[in-house]
Amino acid sequence: TDYHMNMMHIYVFAAYFGLSVAWCLPKPLPEGNGG
Repeated sequence: TDYHMNMMHIYVFAAYFGLSVAWCLPKPLPEGNGG
């Protein structure tokens, strides 16, 4: 059961990390656009 719980936590963390990266990435990309 501990193994499954660890996997779940990893998946949740990965999902949050992916969302954060996806949210932060497109903003700094356009260097000559208001930034």
